[in-house]
Amino acid sequence: MNHFLADEWDRAHRQKRNTGRLPVSFDALTAEERYRTEPVDGMDAFKLFERRWATMLLEHVLQRLEKGFSANGKDVGFAQLKPFLLGTTSDGTYAEVALRLGTTTAALKMTVTRMRQRCRALLREEISATAGSPQDAEEEYQALLSAFRH
Repeated sequence: MNHFLADEWDRAHRQKRNTGRLPVSFDALTAEERYRTEPVDGMDAFKLFERRWATMLLEHVLQRLEKGFSANGKDVGFAQLKPFLLGTTSDGTYAEVALRLGTTTAALKMTVTRMRQRCRALLREEISATAGSPQDAEEEYQALLSAFRH
């Protein structure tokens, strides 16, 4: 009897579907209305292209930089130093990573500085390979930097 009464109470108090509401069809919105509800990206096609180009170029340069580190037997160090190179959050501070790698903080900072210099040199080298003149290469390099700032 208790189960019967509990079931009856559940049926009486449950919420019914579409009670007093009209169903909404997914096809009811026109293409223009759907377009207006899409999130807006402030970047135009040219800026998106520049950002994608800059990202691909940077990935290629980082691969070359990593190969250079691997050739010197420092591939484990590169993986731990890469976040410092890119300015992203890392697995710790310079002191913590230096302790893990068995070096001093000053030596680690110098290594990161040299990595950044080498990365800039590789970027300029890659850009120069496709640019027509040194002036064009410099303009492309500045465009690459501005693509990451925006």
